[in-house]
Amino acid sequence: MSLGASDHRAIQPDNDDIESRIEAETLARMHKQLEDRRSFLQRTTSRRSSVCIYRVPPSLTEVSANTIAPEIVSIGPYHRDRDTVLKFENYKWSFLDYVLSFTRRNGNDLDKIIRSMSDLERSADATLISSADFVEMMILDSCFILGYMYLYTSQEDEPTFSIPIVTRDLLKLENQTPFFILEMMYDLMKTINGDSLELLALKFFNLKLPRRDEEILKSTYTPPYSDQSIQCVTLLQRSGIKIRRVKANSFREINFKKATLQIPSIAINDYTTTLFINCIALERCTPHIRTHFSAYIAFMSCLINSTRDVTLLGQDGIITSFSQDDQDILFLVGIQTVIVILKHIA
Repeated sequence: MSLGASDHRAIQPDNDDIESRIEAETLARMHKQLEDRRSFLQRTTSRRSSVCIYRVPPSLTEVSANTIAPEIVSIGPYHRDRDTVLKFENYKWSFLDYVLSFTRRNGNDLDKIIRSMSDLERSADATLISSADFVEMMILDSCFILGYMYLYTSQEDEPTFSIPIVTRDLLKLENQTPFFILEMMYDLMKTINGDSLELLALKFFNLKLPRRDEEILKSTYTPPYSDQSIQCVTLLQRSGIKIRRVKANSFREINFKKATLQIPSIAINDYTTTLFINCIALERCTPHIRTHFSAYIAFMSCLINSTRDVTLLGQDGIITSFSQDDQDILFLVGIQTVIVILKHIA
């Protein structure tokens, strides 16, 4: 049976159908490529963020340069060649021996640790130093941090070997080692106290900024800082606003009730200055986290416009442990200036 011209036209694929099929195939292929790309970026971004050791923004180093670089002990690659930290490198070997006393009980000797660190090194961007030096640095630094924190928190009384400057150095943003390296080493230790690494670290730093045990893992909400002007302490008191010290579990628990500004007491010293500077720097480098410290400093710097304001806050018990001329407290104003600058360039 022969087909007529009209029959040939009937079995010819419609151009619209062809175009629709091509568009559907193209759309499906591009969707798949997009999904594959997103998955790849998620994996690489996650890895990159976990190994990143941030640099402090230059504006903050101008406020207080001595809170940025380590004074005694260097952690990580940035400051390891400074003359002031070289002497302490010898002490890290003692902490390595101490940590090995834990790992050997679990069959994890130095050879296994080196192999594990070498595997991690291949996934890290170790461009500042050689691979062998990088592995040694990661082992010594992580063993020192874990050994120091474990010894410090496992004694009822403050240990005789504790050095306040070392604790400050461990707070510094540029003086860090990637957290997953500490996790790997801590898992090899398998300490008997059962604490997670996060809890161990919180207990360690909690000794300097004490809180109740049940509050150590909780977070207090801090309202975002407003650009709206807040008067300084002197002007607030002239306006009839009272300022009172309150007991709180966090220095961020600030309230205003019945014409009274309620503020927890805080000690301003070398430790808290280092803490604030580096936490603000971290908030600047990681914009996805809440800016608790930046908001607090912005608020306090509004209250402080002169040394008289500092004196009044000291008399009310809000600020303690400051120098006789009150000049050290004025670093709050310097930090606030930087926060304003960073807001405008963000």
